[in-house]
Amino acid sequence: MRNYVLNFRPDLNAMIQELAQQAQTLMSQRRYEEVESLFQKQYDLIRKYENELPENFRYHKGATLYNWGVALISQNIPEKRTLGYQKILLAFIEDILDYESPQQAKTLPAYRTLIQDKNILNVLNNIENLIILKINKNDIVKNPEEILNEINMQIQPFLSKQEEIAEIRNKFIDWLDSKWITDHVCPICRSSEWVVSDYLVELREFKRGDLVMGGPIMPIIPLVCNYCGYTMLFNAITSNIMEKNKKSSNNVE
Repeated sequence: MRNYVLNFRPDLNAMIQELAQQAQTLMSQRRYEEVESLFQKQYDLIRKYENELPENFRYHKGATLYNWGVALISQNIPEKRTLGYQKILLAFIEDILDYESPQQAKTLPAYRTLIQDKNILNVLNNIENLIILKINKNDIVKNPEEILNEINMQIQPFLSKQEEIAEIRNKFIDWLDSKWITDHVCPICRSSEWVVSDYLVELREFKRGDLVMGGPIMPIIPLVCNYCGYTMLFNAITSNIMEKNKKSSNNVE
């Protein structure tokens, strides 16, 4: 960590750990809304104590923001998914602010989660450049939302897309629930935890390895076992995710 990042004072650290343990228990029970509340409380607590620090000193809040974001996204509610990715963007800002090098920050969960959408790479680079510029001017920001507000226009397309993805995933889940009449058990590991992919994939006609332009393409939405990775493929047109002959990006939209 950079030299302006301080360790949590003992009483604050004890409260953070207690909240984290409660959240871990609730997360295993999929009580995501309660987990969301706990990490919000944890973040507000850190910010309260952080505001008491001398100027140009701060606490690292990346893990709290990331976990808060995951709890929001896990609820699979369109507006909460958008808010969840906003929290993960804030976690990335925290990581860039506090780690000695951007390369270290990019090994952490926030960056790895965000870059699953390649369209956001330029935005993340702009965030990094803005933060480094502020650090070089000794302008140490305590509240990461100040950085987010400065690049608000750049992140809006990405955040808007998250709400659309959640709406379409829910549409697919409703369709699947109406069709899947057997036990929802993975044939490989017997788990019943499935994850709907955020991205469409495509199947093309095989032409002995040659790429045929303009050939038939079947849009597919994967359903993945969360334990072993076994994957089932569903036709995105049959499942009403997209209309026939309608072009789509790689996202579930």
